[in-house]
Amino acid sequence: MRPGSRGAWRLARGSLAVVVAMAGGALAACQDDTIRPVAVLEAGDSADQVLYGVTTLIAPEGVRRHRLQADTAMVYNATGLYDLRGVHLTFYDPAGVEMSVLTADSGVYRLNTGAMEAKGNVVVESVDGKILRTSYLQYDRDANELSTDQFFTYLTDGGTIEGNGFRSDPNFTFTVTDQPRGGQDGDAPGTMLLPGQDP
Repeated sequence: MRPGSRGAWRLARGSLAVVVAMAGGALAACQDDTIRPVAVLEAGDSADQVLYGVTTLIAPEGVRRHRLQADTAMVYNATGLYDLRGVHLTFYDPAGVEMSVLTADSGVYRLNTGAMEAKGNVVVESVDGKILRTSYLQYDRDANELSTDQFFTYLTDGGTIEGNGFRSDPNFTFTVTDQPRGGQDGDAPGTMLLPGQDP
């Protein structure tokens, strides 16, 4: 992930105030050749940088696999950790075609592993209309798996299912649930089988 791909910033060392130029905005130079701030954000002492309006493409071997966007990213260089606010993560298949989009209030992205945790009003919607809602979701890049041990709701054309644990690929092709409740429209609760589950 290359921070600052859509913005410029200046870090005020030793201060809680981090000056951030808004992404895509015109940057005017002061007489002392420093960047004129467009927005000022407050951040903890431990954050090395604060970025506003971040967008980055993750494209191993030249094929885009993810597009990560965040309203705000607090960067911790020593650990390669990005503390995000206003998360928007797009998943692509191996051919680079969009599969689904994850949105959340906040998240943590780990640069070294590509893993992410999404928190608060987490929604994943596939291009064919399947929707997962939960309060917390993990994404394992190496396994290409979404998972949660929290309460969830999963909506499809056939009905709605709820439970207390969920694992799936980002396209909801192979899905496993824990303690499922609900079913297909018109059927008894618990009768809805998900892809990847035995009848």
